[in-house]
Amino acid sequence: MKQQVPDGQRWGKWVFEKDPNVLIRREDGRNIYEIDLGTCTNQIEVLDWIVHISDKVPYAEADIGHLVRALEFCLAIRGLPRTPEEEPKPN
Repeated sequence: MKQQVPDGQRWGKWVFEKDPNVLIRREDGRNIYEIDLGTCTNQIEVLDWIVHISDKVPYAEADIGHLVRALEFCLAIRGLPRTPEEEPKPN
């Protein structure tokens, strides 16, 4: 079940911003990387983000762990459709 996430909620260096619904990795007061949570509509897209971030920047394992926890908290990953084909179709 997706839960309300307080604006400014932190997981390590990852911060949730309610408007515009993003996770931002901050370091020394600077935004280093941003993930638009609106693009995470199924589990494959979430996994793609995790792999992309882990390949793009030499983050510590703890940073990736914090990202996974943040995505789970913000998106309730286990409740997302597994593939684009399983996503609800518009009426």
